[in-house]
Amino acid sequence: MVCMEKAVSKEFYKNSVVYKIYPMSFCDSDGDGIGDLSGITEKLPYLSALGADVIALCSVFETNHPSASYGTTDFCRINPAIGTMDDFIHLVESAHASGMKVILSMTMVCTSSAHAWFEKIGIPDEGNRYKEYYIFKRGKDSKGKTPPDASKNLIGGSAWAYDRGQDEWYADSFGDEFPTLNYDNPRLRHEFHDIFRFWQGKGVDGFLIDNAHFSAENDRTDRALPHAKGTEFLFDQGSLLYRMLTDLREKSENDLHIVLDAVKTSPKLYSHLISEENPLCDSLCAEYVISSTRLGEKAPFTVRKFIKDYLDLQSIATTQPLSFALEGNEHKRLLSCLPEYTDAVVPAATLLATLLLTSAATPILYQGEEIGMTDRVASKRAKKEEIVHSPFQWDNKPNAAFTDGYPYLPVDPAYHVFNAAAEAKDPNSILNYYKNMISYRKSSEAILFGDFHDYSSDNTIAFTRSVDRQRLFIVANLSDRHIRYTLPDELSKASLQCDICNYPLVSKSIYGALGLRPFEVRILRLKETPLGID
Repeated sequence: MVCMEKAVSKEFYKNSVVYKIYPMSFCDSDGDGIGDLSGITEKLPYLSALGADVIALCSVFETNHPSASYGTTDFCRINPAIGTMDDFIHLVESAHASGMKVILSMTMVCTSSAHAWFEKIGIPDEGNRYKEYYIFKRGKDSKGKTPPDASKNLIGGSAWAYDRGQDEWYADSFGDEFPTLNYDNPRLRHEFHDIFRFWQGKGVDGFLIDNAHFSAENDRTDRALPHAKGTEFLFDQGSLLYRMLTDLREKSENDLHIVLDAVKTSPKLYSHLISEENPLCDSLCAEYVISSTRLGEKAPFTVRKFIKDYLDLQSIATTQPLSFALEGNEHKRLLSCLPEYTDAVVPAATLLATLLLTSAATPILYQGEEIGMTDRVASKRAKKEEIVHSPFQWDNKPNAAFTDGYPYLPVDPAYHVFNAAAEAKDPNSILNYYKNMISYRKSSEAILFGDFHDYSSDNTIAFTRSVDRQRLFIVANLSDRHIRYTLPDELSKASLQCDICNYPLVSKSIYGALGLRPFEVRILRLKETPLGID
């Protein structure tokens, strides 16, 4: 196995803008209707112009599952639907030449039941070895025909599936096609050490561990949780993955850059996952902020809860290395969840852009949000709680120029208006707003390094980001109504100048209060001089 030289300093990630790609829906280069790796390579100039520093590729491994997200059949092979290993290496090399890093998203909680490890179970001589890669138990009744217990998997079904050949039950993560991996087994942990090194050898700069669900029995109490290396009793969910990643960090001499997508994980556990003494990862993605937009989630999205969770995140992110995304390949698009957004698509989309890119956490964009893509198009897959996002809208040509063939998913008819080519030419477009915000973020020490202070109320998010003598005040109206926001006393006495607004401005200077139009957001710069008279 070829191994690359030690990775460049892992500091590349913290101040980066990450762009997450679901390859099958991004760009089709060969006309078969499915996006592919070569299509991504073709669009690297677009990503570079946008301001992306890191590309996160999800669902690239060989699979037998339609969504390509969970059913991995080989962690060291590329899904043939999206290309070859040569295509992948060319993409990584081209990204590096363009100044961008590449990280791989991995779902490590399970494999496909068609994975060679699982299929070898029961084969004489080696079957027992691979059986230990998974979690098998006898049924709880005398005949073994009843599941070992009533526990649920990650989508709410039974956590156990029956294997006739073994006359036992195996743990499943998302159904009987997805057997759960047993990281108590040292041979399995060694397999994954080799898998990570294999991809390092292909030039990969880091890894995003997807669907990492951690919970603890006492995470609802104020009592501090115990934390020690190898502690098994800390988590009642995710303890096996915790052991795997702890082992990986130790044996890799900490040269693997790991981002953990902590799905449904309480923020109370963050310090135990990313403590300075024994960090499980280099950054942790705070998925809880948008957990209600996750496909299949029963809890409805509410603006009030989003505001609370967003503000909580900022407080945590100033002291811990967190990442933050508004959308993802397993979530509804947040723009579609905002009430009455359809009459103000551009203001609503640019407001979300501002919240993402003024965050204290490392921002992760998901393909298409920078041009205002929504979930207007529904397909039969929506009923299966799988990927429902339509292909990327590149142009107003047939099929949004996603493919020259027949697209594997329907294209949103809105591509005639919202597409990358048209928006690139429009100075007031969502795309150009994203470009300006990304540039603004990278030039602002207050955003990159500043502290956070909350001044929010009702449907208004308002906060400062400050470092040394640089202080910014961000205020956003998350409603479809005009509102009047009164500045806090300490800010009303300062001189405020508007740097960015997603509406045409009447005046750049602010005095005491300001009216905010539906989904209006402003970034105001506080000056040291007292407020004067123009």
